[in-house]
Amino acid sequence: VTTTNNNGQIIIGRLAINAIDCNTEINKFGLSGFEGFIDVSPNPNFGKIVLDYKYDKSQLTVSIINILGEEIYHGLLFQNTKKEIKLPGLVGLYFLKISAPNNYLLFQKKLILE
Repeated sequence: VTTTNNNGQIIIGRLAINAIDCNTEINKFGLSGFEGFIDVSPNPNFGKIVLDYKYDKSQLTVSIINILGEEIYHGLLFQNTKKEIKLPGLVGLYFLKISAPNNYLLFQKKLILE
C-alpha cells in the first residue's frame, strides 16, 4: 500500500492487516471471549466455509482478506444464523475478519483454502 504523509513524503509497505498470529491480536483487544459465539468450519477447506453465529444482539460485518491485504469477500452476518460462503478457485492463506457495526474488530481467524 502506498500513502502520503502530512509532509508530502510517500510511505510504501504498510498493509491493511496484521499478519501476526490472529489469536494473539484478539487477546490484546480483550476479545477472546467472543470466539465462543462464532464457529468457522471446516478449516482447512476447499472453497466453502460455514460461519455459525450464536448471538442474538448484533449484525456483524464479515471480510475475507488475502495476504496482500485485498478484501476478496465482504458481507453481513445476522443474529443466530449460519452463513455459507463460497470461494471457488481460491487457494492459500486468507484472513477472516468479523467486525461490529462501528468497524470495531471482534474476531480474526486464519483460513486455509486448498
